[in-house]
Amino acid sequence: MNETLLSRWHHLVAQRPGATALIEAASGRRVNRRELDTLATAWRQALPVNVARQRVTFALSNGADWFVTFIGLLQAGANEEIRINPKLS
Repeated sequence: MNETLLSRWHHLVAQRPGATALIEAASGRRVNRRELDTLATAWRQALPVNVARQRVTFALSNGADWFVTFIGLLQAGANEEIRINPKLS
């Protein structure tokens, strides 16, 4: 089986949905896996265009909104060749 980043994410959410997915350093806000996945799904559903199999670029500060957008794009079928940090490429 070819595991994708999205299938691995879904496995992690199903395995421990209440586990902390991230903590925003600036605010101390904690977001668990289920909350992050729910926010990403809502973001994807509100997306006004079809991005399936498309390369997508986005720029956001590190934090929950970045992860919501990233997971939402994966859910929408965007190309997984996503540069995580353009400063590293």
